[in-house]
Amino acid sequence: MPICFADIAQSLAVWPEIFIVDLLRYLIPPGFAFVVLWGLLQHRLSRRKVQAEFPHRRHLWREIRYSRLTVLIFSVNGILVVASIDCGHSMYYAEIADYGWLYWGFSLVAIIVLHDAYFYWTHRMMHHPSLFKFFLRLHHRSHNPSPWAALCVHAGGSGGACGVSHHGDLGDAAPWQRDLNFSDPYDPAQRA
Repeated sequence: MPICFADIAQSLAVWPEIFIVDLLRYLIPPGFAFVVLWGLLQHRLSRRKVQAEFPHRRHLWREIRYSRLTVLIFSVNGILVVASIDCGHSMYYAEIADYGWLYWGFSLVAIIVLHDAYFYWTHRMMHHPSLFKFFLRLHHRSHNPSPWAALCVHAGGSGGACGVSHHGDLGDAAPWQRDLNFSDPYDPAQRA
């Protein structure tokens, strides 16, 4: 299929929404865990910590700083997903009735298994000594990780995670995501 530049330009219009949703997905769950576990319950849970020392502030800021880069890379990947839908290079469908509940259920399980296998094998590959410093060394510098360390990886590691879209939007699983979000920036009908 030919590249459709007009649709790609239209896809770029939803980038701010994709970036904000990805940023909130990063900020809210770790922020909640940080406030509850490392703030409100810090003294009560201190005996259970693996490492008694609290991470230094500069380590926390490093984790947050590099995680913002990961969020940016994930949002660019989101633009590529939108562009592939807009250009007709995806099997995206917005209504479960288009293929039925059986197909939807199978697709959901398949995308979860595919994504998990992809993540496992790419992560394992990134641990190879010749690749580690380009992909995961930064993440493993968090010897006393905080909830903010989850996305603290090199840009290559973030890009590698996008091989199977981080949203699970290879097309078939899109209706379940739409039901979990207030809006679906991947649904061309909602952007019309």
